[in-house]
Amino acid sequence: MNNRVQYKDVIKRLIENDIKYEEISFEDSFKLIITEYAGRVIGPFYKEQESIFWLNSAFNDTDEFKKLITEKSWNLGAERMWIAPEFAFFNKERADFFNSYIVQPEIDPANYSMTDIDNGVCLKDEIKAPVYEMDFKDKSFEIKRSITTANNPLTFLKQAKGLKVAYCGFNHEIMIKDTSIKNQMPLEPWVLSQINPGGKLIIPFFGEFEFVDYYEPINDQIQKVKEGYVELDICGKRRFKVAYKAANTFGRAAYVNKLDEENYYLIVKNYDNNPSNDYCCEPYNKHGEKGCSLYVYNDNGENGGFAEFENSGSTTSKERNTIYNTFSQWFFVGKKKELETIIEVLLGIKYDMLTL
Repeated sequence: MNNRVQYKDVIKRLIENDIKYEEISFEDSFKLIITEYAGRVIGPFYKEQESIFWLNSAFNDTDEFKKLITEKSWNLGAERMWIAPEFAFFNKERADFFNSYIVQPEIDPANYSMTDIDNGVCLKDEIKAPVYEMDFKDKSFEIKRSITTANNPLTFLKQAKGLKVAYCGFNHEIMIKDTSIKNQMPLEPWVLSQINPGGKLIIPFFGEFEFVDYYEPINDQIQKVKEGYVELDICGKRRFKVAYKAANTFGRAAYVNKLDEENYYLIVKNYDNNPSNDYCCEPYNKHGEKGCSLYVYNDNGENGGFAEFENSGSTTSKERNTIYNTFSQWFFVGKKKELETIIEVLLGIKYDMLTL
């Protein structure tokens, strides 16, 4: 794995910087950490080893991490939540997209408060953030995020009985309420899971394959179209971003990678996917190319060499000022054959992990 950050070092950095956090422990030797600062979901850690999600290497150094926090950098790693649309909140000029990109502190690290709830935590914030591309200057909204344990999705399946794998999972329930109705614009949850390079991302699809290319054109050496699914090589060394339409995907995708000398891991993202929803994200140079619910970003190495496994949720409108979404992520650790079986069960495709 890249950016190897151990459980013990994450705990050290959080304590050193007085960052409030909560820990969720699972039966199969997994631990998950949720921070009040920036609302990150960190881990999970299997047997207190390194984080399965990508983490910034600054977690390994007291001074570097202090600098990261002092500068309020967005690039902590792990899973975060931003707000779409991208151009209203993150980009001042479409024509100069890469040079005018900005992460507003109101959105990340934001100003969350965290409280304990049954089987997890609740994060809340009230945000007033500047906006671009609008005829008004700012937008106000409330966020409530509940991160709780998720039962094993294989529990009641006979074909999954006897699999020797370790499991953990969490649900991420998100409420967004528009509190500035007069300043009308869509709001949408944007969940970004930063992942370690070296693995394969697998996305089942229906019908004729299509996708939206955001940045530099992707090629068929990176994105391979198979029978009923597409496979992406995740390297963290070449920038690309691709998106997939809600209408021909079904709200579930996976990432497989090597954990250690003996084991592999599987991340399954299970998200609200509604082709009738007006998903509001679009490429900077393709106005109106919308309708995507799933995104994959691969960094070119300048930000630490990671990738992002992203999804959106339902969108507010003039008629609906409050939205609710529930996303889940399931993690399995084991041998290749067991994980291949789980992929077939949960994604409906036969997948060979031989190339990993």
